[in-house]
Amino acid sequence: MLDKVHARQSEKKNIVDCSKSEADWNIWLQSMHDKTVTLLIYDYEVGIGRKQDHQVFIKDCIRPAETDRAGAVAEVSLREIVGRLQDVWGATYDGEAVVWRMWANEATRNLDRSTWDDAVLAQPPPRILRLLRASNSRLQKHLNHLNHSTSIALDCVNASIGTNGVIDYYDTAGTFDRVEFVKSCQDFAYSKRAAVGPYPRANSV
Repeated sequence: MLDKVHARQSEKKNIVDCSKSEADWNIWLQSMHDKTVTLLIYDYEVGIGRKQDHQVFIKDCIRPAETDRAGAVAEVSLREIVGRLQDVWGATYDGEAVVWRMWANEATRNLDRSTWDDAVLAQPPPRILRLLRASNSRLQKHLNHLNHSTSIALDCVNASIGTNGVIDYYDTAGTFDRVEFVKSCQDFAYSKRAAVGPYPRANSV
């Protein structure tokens, strides 16, 4: 039924003939443990003796395990895909139940369940993405980042206000030590933060 097996081992490519005995296949499968194997199935090939063989393979390995009367993916399979999408993407996106179902329909519409795993892990299609929202955890992380940035900006503003205030206050006070002056400005700005209070006394420098 199967024409050939195309096995990728590291950078080498080996074509394995399918005319092995069952015992030989078992040995080969054990030797391929933890290796990537690409199975090539040809629709039109003399290796597939009967049309029925091909149909059996498509039913067992490609088509959804359960379908409705119209041949579409059955409800139970859709619910399974919805659950898997939410497990993978629930921490990133929030959406109504109907949106998750639409996403599941997109992932399964080709009726080829061998592609569904990749579809679940892939980013949502553009038309689905427009219907999703950032999850609460992701939004909260973004807000925390904004609050942190705002706090840093406020510290910078207060430091500038405090420095200018001290300069104005001591403008006629004569000379003083630069290091002590800078330290006084920093202590003053960070102690007041949101509001600038009375300037430090002259003898504190």
